[in-house]
Amino acid sequence: MDYPIVEIFRSIQGEGFHVGTSCIFIRLAGCPLSCSFCDTNKRAQRTLSEVDIVHEIKMRWPPSTVPYPLLAPSISVITGGEPTLYNLQPLVYKLHEQGYRVHLETNGYAKTSNIDWVTLSPKRALQIPPGVYGHEVKWLVPEWSLKDIQRLKDCGRDHFVQPINKRKTLNYENIRACLSMIDADPSLRLSIQMHKVLGVR
Repeated sequence: MDYPIVEIFRSIQGEGFHVGTSCIFIRLAGCPLSCSFCDTNKRAQRTLSEVDIVHEIKMRWPPSTVPYPLLAPSISVITGGEPTLYNLQPLVYKLHEQGYRVHLETNGYAKTSNIDWVTLSPKRALQIPPGVYGHEVKWLVPEWSLKDIQRLKDCGRDHFVQPINKRKTLNYENIRACLSMIDADPSLRLSIQMHKVLGVR
């Protein structure tokens, strides 16, 4: 199957449960939403099959070039846009075949299967379909209130509040709102886009 590719790059995971982990990101184009706070380029630069994607990853970051084997990325993150617009199973199968754990970042547009880790980032403009569940859920603040989050907590396991931040600077007003939510509900955790703070992709 062919996938519309925005970019394939290596970086650290800057958000949520796996923050600081070395990952390879596969960003797919397209999204059914047009959120005003979105800071992601969603335009396809090229089209690649699942075989082409895995081949490019192996060519660009062969394990033999990594000085410390434990630092070699073992996680591939499929992100977007909204990746579940497409049939991801051929790509997931090929990545698993090569030994990668597959993480997915989704707004909950559609249910998925055979994904090792699902990061759900719900948006108000899209109702979460039945059966969609995240290992972690990122609630963007101030789009979501504490009351909203507590009402919808059954959509995931670990819940993070993340301040909306369109630029590479921190939005302290939104951070304070997140901290206030955590004070009221200690089961919530703070997620800041650390890749932006560190100046990496």
